[in-house]
Amino acid sequence: MIKTSDNDESRQKVQVNKQNVSYIPIIAKRNKGAPFNSQTIPNRLVQDNDKVFGSNYPKPEITFMHIDNERILVDKISIKTPFTSRTGAYPMGEGLIFLSDTLEHFENTDAFGSFTLADYTSWRKLRLKDPRPLRPNEPVAYFQFDACIQITFELDEQRPARYIMLKPTQFRQKPNKLSQNPDLVPMEIQFFGVIGRTMKLSQPLECV
Repeated sequence: MIKTSDNDESRQKVQVNKQNVSYIPIIAKRNKGAPFNSQTIPNRLVQDNDKVFGSNYPKPEITFMHIDNERILVDKISIKTPFTSRTGAYPMGEGLIFLSDTLEHFENTDAFGSFTLADYTSWRKLRLKDPRPLRPNEPVAYFQFDACIQITFELDEQRPARYIMLKPTQFRQKPNKLSQNPDLVPMEIQFFGVIGRTMKLSQPLECV
């Protein structure tokens, strides 16, 4: 695991993209593997621009946190991945989102590492029969890119958390089908943004 620190680029109270969407200020806390070089570091992901994160590792799990270490109640997540590679890696196309207040829970997510959309849908259907809340090592959302560069989606279960983990599972299949094994070659991601609100670590969730 490589732990990353915040930088001057990401230290802003509000991140705004070209569509004037306000993102919660986050940093990449750690990632599995390492970037290709100093120009493709994980904190490139939290800035909505043309720069990309390129990993030297297949399925580079990346954990994000609030820049001021506050809990986040996520409404939506927005992810951007290019159609073609800019670093020599392969663009991410599918993946899972996890939430937790401790990093250790993310070490126990390997069972979901090869999930497809059909796998997630089937698992989610069975899991809904269990009245207990999702555990921190269980996914709260699945995403899949079609023929678009950026997608924005809601979570299937909403709860405040200190950490958000992005767990890629497959390459982008459209507009160009990539047949390479995602377990063997590195991935590339352009942007990861969080829409929602922050909560102090001791602040309880409001009743609605």
